[in-house]
Parts: sequence; C-alpha cells; structure tokens
Amino acid sequence: MGVWDNLGAERVWRQTLLLRFAVACCFIGHGTMAIQVSGNFGSEWSSWVRMFLPSSIEYEASRMMLLLIGTLDIVDGVLLLLPRIPRHALVWVLGWGFLTAMSRLVFLGVYAPPFAINGFHAIAEMVKRVPNWMLPLFLVAMTSPGIKQSQIVISQRYKLLTFAVMSQTLSIFLNSSYEYQNPMFNFELLKIGMPEWYFWTITVLSLLGLLATALIYLFGNNSVMVRAGVIVVVVVYCMSEGFNIYSRNLPGGFFYAFVRFVSHMSMYTCLGMWAAISLRSTAPALARQE
Repeated sequence: MGVWDNLGAERVWRQTLLLRFAVACCFIGHGTMAIQVSGNFGSEWSSWVRMFLPSSIEYEASRMMLLLIGTLDIVDGVLLLLPRIPRHALVWVLGWGFLTAMSRLVFLGVYAPPFAINGFHAIAEMVKRVPNWMLPLFLVAMTSPGIKQSQIVISQRYKLLTFAVMSQTLSIFLNSSYEYQNPMFNFELLKIGMPEWYFWTITVLSLLGLLATALIYLFGNNSVMVRAGVIVVVVVYCMSEGFNIYSRNLPGGFFYAFVRFVSHMSMYTCLGMWAAISLRSTAPALARQE
C-alpha cells in the first residue's frame, strides 16, 4: 500500500518530482560512497560505525554495516521515484537523514578547549546537513495529507528553507574558522592547493551570505536587494562546494567527484528552491500567511 491511495497520483507526482529527484540523488550518492569506503577503515564513516561495536569484531562488522546501509540508501532512493512511494522508504530517508546529520555532533565532537578547534568542525558538519532531512520532511508532508502536521510544514516552507540555507552558509563560516585555528593551517592550504586569498574570500562571503539570507526574509519586497542577496548566497556556496568537490586531489577521480556532486543534490535543491521563492518576491506574503 502506498501513501497516495486517496490522491490523484499524477498530480502528486508532478508536485513532488523535484523533491523526489533531489532526495533520491542524495541517498543514492551517499549509498554509493558508503559501499566505496566500506573497506577503508581509516575513513570517517568507518570510524563512526566502529564506535558502536566491540573491538573484537569492529572492523569486519563495520564493513558489513556500511555495505548494508549503502545498499538500503540506494534501494530507498530508487523507491522514491516510483509512482507510489512505500511508507518504509519515506521513514528511512527522513529518519536516517536526520540521524546522520545529528551524529556529527557525536563522532566528530571533542568538546574541550579551544572550542574554535574542537567544537566548530562538528557543529559545522551537522548544520551543513540540514537539507538532507529538510527536503525529506517536505516530501513526507506533501505525500501524507492525512497527517495533521503536514499542512503546518507546507505553510512554513519558506521559513524552513531560509533556516536550511542559513545553516549552509553558517557551516561554511564555522568550517573556515576551524581550518584557520588548525596549527597545520598553512600546510593544509598548500597541500590541497587553495590560495589563501580564496580561503578568506569564502570566509568573508559566508558571513555576507548569512546576513543576506536574513535580510531577504525580513525585507523581501525590495527586488534589487533580493537579487543582490541571492547572488551573494549562491556565489559563496558554489565557490565553497565547487572547491571541495573538484579541486582536492581525492581518490577515485571523475567518478568520485560525480558521486559527491550527486550526494549533495538535496543541498543544491534546497538552495535553488529558496532562491526561486525569494526572487519571486513572495517572501513577505509567505511570512504574513505564516
């Protein structure tokens, strides 16, 4: 049984196609990466899984768990593209998307002074992943009208999108702060080939992006300011993400870069939806309705 039994499937298909595609890509991409790194015990993901396992079986069990989780991610991502979405697929993408985002606070967090080094990275990685559960939340709301809270989520969509975009720009600034406080800062810049001026450009623009996002939400009736603000936010995010995905000397070459791009589709789509609503100058009207 699907969740659309009392709805016109074709209408819901059209309304949710973008969300389905974005979330499907996010989970298919992450599932592919989980399978790729399942045997790499030095990877971030393997370290995370091994935290919860006895030392006697941690390596083999982490490999099997990552293979299983990766397979589930891919299967559920594909199921989102079917005419009727099985309930378990919706539960998985929403629940697992939220848990994996929050898990960064646990397995990346070392909450001891100096906080700028030990705390910023974990928080940045957590807030960056808000779109990974925000878009599944929208998808659940739009395909489950019988749930009372669904209409609340839909009516608050602009607020939620604004929160998600601000979390993305905040994560860029926090990660920049973390990198700068790192004693190996200059060596890391040299190793990955990032000129220092590029680093500082991204850092400054991330703060401008935070400010622009807030101003657009509060004063969305000024079209010139809205367009300028959207440009700032999109440019800083594209600069940051483009560098992270394509400029580092990472293993796997083009295939790895492509999978990384696909896995970030929820983040890109979230930014695109927010920009589209903002450019239509509907922010004040939406805010008043809410």
